[in-house]
Amino acid sequence: MPKTLVFLLLCFQMLIANEASKASISIHFSGNKVFTSAELREYTNIFDDFNQFEVNKQDFLMQEVIRMNLIDLYHSKGYFGVEIQLDIQKEFISLEQEERSYFFSIQENQIYTLDSVAIFIQNKHADLLTDYDQLKSNKNQNYNEALISNDIEYIRKKFYKQGFLHAVIQSSRQIDHSNRRVILNVFIEPNTKVIMGDIKSKAFQPLSIKNNDLTQKKGLSETKVLNGLWKTPKGESIDGNQFHSFKTKLYSTQLFTQVKLEDSLRTDGLSDIHLQVIERVPGEVVYSIFFEEEYGFGGSAKIKHKNPFGSFHELSAGMFVAEKKQELSLGYAHPLVFGTQIHFIPTAIRFDDKISFNHEESTPPAYPDSVEEQTELINRANISFGLTSKINFRSLLDFRYQNKNSKNALKFKNEYSLHFNFTDDFFNPQKGVYLKPTLGIGKNLIQSKFEDTYYYGELTTNLYFPIRFIHSLYGAISLSGGAFINEALEDDARSFYQGGSRSVRGYRFRSIYASYETQEDTLSIIHTGLTPRYWRINQELRYNLPLKNYKKWQIVQFYDLSQVSDKNKKYQESLAASLGLGLRYHWQFLTIRLDYALKKDFSDASLLEPYHFDRVHLDLSQAF
Repeated sequence: MPKTLVFLLLCFQMLIANEASKASISIHFSGNKVFTSAELREYTNIFDDFNQFEVNKQDFLMQEVIRMNLIDLYHSKGYFGVEIQLDIQKEFISLEQEERSYFFSIQENQIYTLDSVAIFIQNKHADLLTDYDQLKSNKNQNYNEALISNDIEYIRKKFYKQGFLHAVIQSSRQIDHSNRRVILNVFIEPNTKVIMGDIKSKAFQPLSIKNNDLTQKKGLSETKVLNGLWKTPKGESIDGNQFHSFKTKLYSTQLFTQVKLEDSLRTDGLSDIHLQVIERVPGEVVYSIFFEEEYGFGGSAKIKHKNPFGSFHELSAGMFVAEKKQELSLGYAHPLVFGTQIHFIPTAIRFDDKISFNHEESTPPAYPDSVEEQTELINRANISFGLTSKINFRSLLDFRYQNKNSKNALKFKNEYSLHFNFTDDFFNPQKGVYLKPTLGIGKNLIQSKFEDTYYYGELTTNLYFPIRFIHSLYGAISLSGGAFINEALEDDARSFYQGGSRSVRGYRFRSIYASYETQEDTLSIIHTGLTPRYWRINQELRYNLPLKNYKKWQIVQFYDLSQVSDKNKKYQESLAASLGLGLRYHWQFLTIRLDYALKKDFSDASLLEPYHFDRVHLDLSQAF
């Protein structure tokens, strides 16, 4: 019995010692000027469970891994003389709890200069690289690893373009600490040029894990269709840049989970291309219930097949039923149209065409107590493609038959836009710029009579930036403006009216417009603008909660301001603003947004305005 007791006491003591050997941590930086403390703290990439390690492991990782990573970061910017010392301080809060503070003292010293770039090419292919003046790093300038990486990629593409798919490019640097200079050596081994032979493709269905069937079954995609996408003729050298972008083109169809592309040398000197793809499950059914700002509560269902007949065509059908809108739709799309022949486009041109039957009841802006009912047969086509990885072109062609309040109309609209997306995250940006210029043209046939053609233009600019002096605080500003050049129907002009959760929060959807009143008998008739012009500013401060369990939550302050006027000066302009708070929750690519406009009347800054339910806005994305 005493031996058992001693054993239990020893185990208990070991457990206490193990718990006591773990500590919560904090990191501090001093002497840094090139990088902010927030940037360095983010670069350390300390994961959430770091404080669960024993203290000796924590100290080892900080000294030998994280400190060296910080040194590498400075080296990448040319600070090869940087000195980083680590001081560890600990504080016992209780017997079971300890806090360790890691103090990084940084002496950055001077930046080193790139003295020269020496390029060595094997196998007598030096003539492939003659434009040395195009190299950004081949100058007497501050060392910058990012520029060097761009230059190496430029050299690689030069060799790829001539058919050297297996070119090996390596670099090394010689550092002269006494003169603070760096010599860069680049070694290039082109290897064998790849000449096109035949292309051979295979397609497989995804593995069925549910049925424990691990054999790969033949896919739906026709190999003739896959082979037809490859455009390099037999006997010509293969452009390596197109070779690698071909996989991107196939992925852009969203039909495949894996794309494997290889070349094999034949005895006659030609090389065969072997393409192997694994398909996604081609069909899908999506259904949902929702609340939409304009149409109320409803539900939707959609069925789609992405690869009927094995030729990449896409067929779909959908149904949308809400309180004030009902819609049936049939869709067709082809993810690859001309895309494999336009080599400067890194993704395929996508063409989508959808026919839908729409019935809706909506509230006109000037008369919120009345209802407009309309029925439409719509044919809507979209063409989109990437000019670069950051710039996309989109064109919309909309043709519809409309019956509204017992009046028939044929409506035509064509719209062109460019999307410049230089942000860090498409769905939840925190840094960067987004720019969208739009031009449109439209024409209407009313009761067998053509109305005048109308034109309009619009520009939206979004800026996202971190607030450096407050960690986890980010700023976002959206500037928008647009104008109708000449008169349109009110339905078309309303697209520039303001109000709602995506424009000026706290106001009814499209309730901000230019107008004037006339008297007919005892009634006041409100006339809304048909050549509207608007500008809008949306500002937000977004604070990400730094607590471990609340990192997906965000508190937001917003201010919206917009003015709507009209080309015809008899319409009186309307100016509206709102100030409020919001709450965000990020779930995968969705952002659940809840905003409330606290203030709409700015004539008295101290006035507290009463609660109104119509100032609440719920959405599934950021406002901008």
